[in-house]
Amino acid sequence: MAAPSKEEVHQIMELRERLKDVLTTPDSQSESFFLRWIRARDHNLDRAEDLLRNHLIWREEHDVDNVLDTESHDSVSFFKLFPYWVSGTSKDGHVVIEVPLGSWDIRKAFLVDDGEKKFGLYTTQLFEKVMARIRELNEEKASRGEWPSAQVFGVVNWEGYSYSQLLNWKALQNLLTIASKYEAHYPEILFKGFFVNCPSIFPLLMGFIKQILAPKTLGKLEIFSGSKNNEWESAVREHVDPEQIGVQYGGLRTDRVINK
Repeated sequence: MAAPSKEEVHQIMELRERLKDVLTTPDSQSESFFLRWIRARDHNLDRAEDLLRNHLIWREEHDVDNVLDTESHDSVSFFKLFPYWVSGTSKDGHVVIEVPLGSWDIRKAFLVDDGEKKFGLYTTQLFEKVMARIRELNEEKASRGEWPSAQVFGVVNWEGYSYSQLLNWKALQNLLTIASKYEAHYPEILFKGFFVNCPSIFPLLMGFIKQILAPKTLGKLEIFSGSKNNEWESAVREHVDPEQIGVQYGGLRTDRVINK
């Protein structure tokens, strides 16, 4: 995330003043924190304030501050069904997340008691792990006197996503909820996202996704069909060193296999 302009600095000060009654933690007082919400609402402070206040209500209602302290057996079981990795760092200092979303057969979540609720908690934990890693990288940048610019470089592998998954309305709704959760509660953390190995049915799914994601988010996405491996692998390598990403994305890391 680029450093704020002079105008944005003034907007940050005003938004901070407006929300001083509800924001008390050091992290929520940072300029980069406020800047995300301001940019997410195209510098309209009233809309940015509404977005942030609604987010804070959601965090309290769902005890989001403690979701990483409440990981359970369900979280472990869900990771085998719905794996992801948040451990790499891009050349530009962004968090690298790898998600084989095409293999996430969300229908399997509903076979568990309260599966839909647990899946929602699981995806919130995913976002919170990403945020924790962003904070780590930004603290490192701040210690060097740099602007805390860390965001997310995401590689989402859609290989395996099937027409039957798309036709399952409940599974589709829960998949789309991930996109709506991003826009409502984690806006402007994306630096760039690569959708790779997209199947022939992907334009149908993308039609739903486009109704949820903001235009500026969509502008950060690059979509590669399953026949364009050479293109996306070289594009990933432009941003991420091989030792920072899994072999399935042209990297060297071999710890990206789940034994189901």
